[in-house]
Amino acid sequence: MGNRYILTVICPECGLEDDDVYYAPTRRFTAHKCSGCGFEINLEEYTGITYEDASNRQELEQIVSEIPKMVTRFKCVICGKLTAGKIPPDGDLSERYPRRHGSKYGNPCPGCFQFAKWVDVEKGEKK
Repeated sequence: MGNRYILTVICPECGLEDDDVYYAPTRRFTAHKCSGCGFEINLEEYTGITYEDASNRQELEQIVSEIPKMVTRFKCVICGKLTAGKIPPDGDLSERYPRRHGSKYGNPCPGCFQFAKWVDVEKGEKK
């Protein structure tokens, strides 16, 4: 991803002015053919804007690296245990039960048969 430009280009061969010339160095739209004489203009040389100048890759990598890696877990409504979850037998994928687990309320916990709360936690975090 990167910056895109709409340029007005004057052909160095015939002097014809072309409006609305699309230049996107990071998408490899880097040449323009003059509509008058057919001369091909290298837009990087014409504008002086390089791939590196137009790229916002480093900024995007910085933003993405700061986002914690999250994973969805399902919290038992009885004991609060986080599990990977399971689809109820007659479920439509919009709800989940917590996986079968034991708790101080019984083995299996009665919460195994009730809809769980959806919880996002950082990847690798256990509770």
